Amino acid sequence: MYINDWEEFYDKSEQLYRQDPKRTRFVFKFRHIESKVVLKVTNDTVNLQYQTDKEDDFQKIEQINSLFFRIMTEQ
Repeated sequence: MYINDWEEFYDKSEQLYRQDPKRTRFVFKFRHIESKVVLKVTNDTVNLQYQTDKEDDFQKIEQINSLFFRIMTEQ
């Protein structure tokens, strides 16, 4: 499901990872034809997606990458 609100996507992504860290994956891709970035967090049962075509939103990729790096290295 596509989520339009960044904060909602960010929060749900973190919750999904914390619920099932071994199965949760994070992927992002750039669709050149549409000039959009799509962020996807999934654990095969829940699929969260966020897309944007605004250059200002590209910093959000760094924000969510930092989140996953941080929580993946927690003890």
